[in-house]
Amino acid sequence: MSIFSEDVIKLFEVFKENIGKYQDLNLEEIEFEEKEFDKILESESISPISSKKILPNGKYPVVCPEKDTLISGYSNDSSSLLESFPVIIFGDHNCSVKYVDFSFIPCGNLKVLKIKSNLENKFYLKFIYYNVVYNANLIATGNYQRHYSLLINKPIFIPKPIGNYTSYDIQKIIA
Repeated sequence: MSIFSEDVIKLFEVFKENIGKYQDLNLEEIEFEEKEFDKILESESISPISSKKILPNGKYPVVCPEKDTLISGYSNDSSSLLESFPVIIFGDHNCSVKYVDFSFIPCGNLKVLKIKSNLENKFYLKFIYYNVVYNANLIATGNYQRHYSLLINKPIFIPKPIGNYTSYDIQKIIA
């Protein structure tokens, strides 16, 4: 049995249901290690469009950092189109976090995060997304300010291998 920090317990409460589907994998037996944010994720360079250019209909979905909407509108201009996915979107001012698994045009002040290319077979992005959501909630101040510098200083908890399961396997099961 492992001893979990309070942060790990809170973060992985939501995963108990998924783990329960695997009879030989017990949450109490999984140990987690902390990894530095910037050792796993990198921010992709983007050219976001202005919110004034968002259309109600169009060819390409536009993703902005607003909290309650995944797709904010559309654009017909492909010059800012991001076709590398899945990615995590982090709203730098409002701490919104989104998992995007389709081509889109970024809008507003956001960070587009992805697994570093040399680590894609070690970390499952959907699992990392839940870590980022949890950490974003920890750093959200409610004030209009940049939060990314706070986010990158938060650890990401990664399961250690157990039995026949690799860390990547466990990440996929949990997420």
